[in-house]
Amino acid sequence: MLVMSEAHYRPMLKQLGAEGFDVAGLMQSGQLACEEAEGLLSSFLFDGIIDEYLFKQKFEGMITRAKVVSAGRGVRVFGELVNLTWRSRIRATERMEKLWNDLIHEHSVTLLCAYALASAEHETLPNSLLSCHSHAIT
Repeated sequence: MLVMSEAHYRPMLKQLGAEGFDVAGLMQSGQLACEEAEGLLSSFLFDGIIDEYLFKQKFEGMITRAKVVSAGRGVRVFGELVNLTWRSRIRATERMEKLWNDLIHEHSVTLLCAYALASAEHETLPNSLLSCHSHAIT
């Protein structure tokens, strides 16, 4: 499952196709799902506050559908939601990371999240966000 900005997921799909993946077939079967990050974010983040019920409802539904299709192979999510919020809404981003970690443990999914950083900017990513992750690659 890709939860990315349209500017990023369209090139990603194009690259997957160039590497020989049947993107249309994967999407039709549900093995690959794309959600536009900005629109998704606006469905549960209001005035910098996360509606936790809507967040869980939205992502639990997506995860449940992905689990059915994966037939036990596991569900992987690549997301950019936190990248859209961390500079302007740090508390909401910290809460979103916590909610994601709850979903990871509850539903046994793998989450890869992305923060776009300039070359030396990784030093400015708050420890409160770094500590939410099992691994960090810069």
